[in-house]
Amino acid sequence: MTGIAPRNTSPRRVSRACAKWIWLSVACQVAWLGCIRKPPAAPASPAPPPEPLIQVPPGCLANLSGTYVHGQNPSYRYLASDDGGTLFIAVERSRSDAGVAQMDANPVSVSLSRTAKGFVGETQAVLFVATGRACPVDFPTEIIACEDAGLILKSAISSAVDESCQPSQAPAHTVMAEHRLARAPASLPPQPAASSADAGADAAKDSP
Repeated sequence: MTGIAPRNTSPRRVSRACAKWIWLSVACQVAWLGCIRKPPAAPASPAPPPEPLIQVPPGCLANLSGTYVHGQNPSYRYLASDDGGTLFIAVERSRSDAGVAQMDANPVSVSLSRTAKGFVGETQAVLFVATGRACPVDFPTEIIACEDAGLILKSAISSAVDESCQPSQAPAHTVMAEHRLARAPASLPPQPAASSADAGADAAKDSP
């Protein structure tokens, strides 16, 4: 009777050993990968600050370009140019001299910006001091109403400078005056202010 040879179980034991080593190697690699820290995320850039809200009277966001005349003295003409943020106004005045209209040589302009604190700016003019020196001065100015018929401005009535054209001490309270500017066709000729000679002639006509 032929005996049965015993089984060789070595290959099975080797396979199980390899499987254990492979599993242990994979586990070590997983653990090592888990220990690797990811770099911290870059901080998000801060959002830009919001634009300040523009607070102007109703109707003042419209394009205000055009020609205006002073409501009480049409010899003053205002040529306005509006870029959507700033309104620039060149002021002209016509004087009558011996029946001939002449423009005032003293330049005056107004610059106003739409801001969170209103439609504000300055009127730039030239002031002559006692020595005869010409000094540029600024008068605080703002628009308080924008209407179909025109604009209403409020401006300081005075500005003080010394002999060297330096601003003197400002008063505690600035006195402001209102000016109504009526819209006029661009072709409207300036109305000359009456001279003293004209006024005398009118008085003579009216006298009995």
